[in-house]
Amino acid sequence: MRFCLFLHFYQPSIQYQPVLDRIVHQSYIPILEFLERHPQAIITANFCASLSEQLLTRGYKDLLDRFSRLALSGQLELVGSAAYHPLLSKLPEDEIRRQILLNDKINRFCFGGAWKPIPNQGFFPPELAYSKIVGKVLDRLGFKWVLLSESSYPSLDIPDERLYKIKDISLFGFFRDNELSLRTAFGCIRTRHSFRRALEEHLGKREYIIAAMDAETFGHHLKDGLEILSGIFKNDEEIRFCTISQLFPLFDNKIEKVDAQEGTWGTTAENKLQGQLYPRWDLPNNPLHQKEWELHSLAIKLVNSSRCRFDDFDSAFYRYQAGAILPPKQLNWLVARELLDKSLCSDLFWWSSRNPYWHPLLVQENLQLLRRVVAQVPDASAADRRRCSQLINQITKLGLRLYGSKVIGG
Repeated sequence: MRFCLFLHFYQPSIQYQPVLDRIVHQSYIPILEFLERHPQAIITANFCASLSEQLLTRGYKDLLDRFSRLALSGQLELVGSAAYHPLLSKLPEDEIRRQILLNDKINRFCFGGAWKPIPNQGFFPPELAYSKIVGKVLDRLGFKWVLLSESSYPSLDIPDERLYKIKDISLFGFFRDNELSLRTAFGCIRTRHSFRRALEEHLGKREYIIAAMDAETFGHHLKDGLEILSGIFKNDEEIRFCTISQLFPLFDNKIEKVDAQEGTWGTTAENKLQGQLYPRWDLPNNPLHQKEWELHSLAIKLVNSSRCRFDDFDSAFYRYQAGAILPPKQLNWLVARELLDKSLCSDLFWWSSRNPYWHPLLVQENLQLLRRVVAQVPDASAADRRRCSQLINQITKLGLRLYGSKVIGG
């Protein structure tokens, strides 16, 4: 049996420095040192550019260099994602494409030659949020495969001895094992032996298994997480470790077309039956979510409909950096565009879901980022600016009234 471990490395652009420092020392450095000590430990991973930028600018460039060396050696497969961790399936098509290309551009700078260009890469959609539009964008950009939740498979039972080509496009889909991933991520599996037993239950029954979870699971969320890693990568004749891309030549004669469905890695079979595809990000009975999505859409609309916008952001930005003098309104729009990229992260909705998470400070940080976006759009109307302020005030007051001022679930 083949086993693929996928690790999702991400921190929001608004993360506090002390929290980032803790995560680096509790998770990233121990994971890195483990991989360096155990060359048989082969993994696939993504680094959202919001984290790569912070590691580069906050004193951790050496970590990027060491991860790059692992990638160049073939021990680490780096794949694409979206720069600032938005729910891609909830974005307009142009924003989907922009987030993906921005992630590629920033990580090319951070990882140097270890970063592969987009064609033929794999892709991790944040929160495994997938839709048919996301698939079409990935296909047009030249990605080879996308990681999906089991909730995106059309039925409950997923045969695991084949490759899946997504219907009507050239993209392949790989489905993570939700049960094994969730049991590990949420601490139901706490030792190397229990993980090993969970994996061995599938020997002789499955051809391959993909477990995917946050990198912070190991060491930060679970203090004994590194113990689990040592159990995962124990030398074994019956379980072979590989990257996800290394599955292709093993099953290239067993390909099935699949009509991949909209879903996330938080979507259960019960959620699907109830029509709740975004149980932690867009709950119909959550009044905060409704107002947050309105604010989200307002910011996107104002930036993209501005008469002061540049069609080519990169070109205008480079000219400004090189000393070109831009009209003040267009300079303001450049700032708004850059802030919008960072404000679209899924954390706002996750931390205000109360399902079970509530973090009033992080919600406020993200709301204020959206406020700054709207404030910088030079030709936003007075009515739009008022609506932005109203929404932020309503979300703030309602959240504190409903859930209180203490962090829940974090």
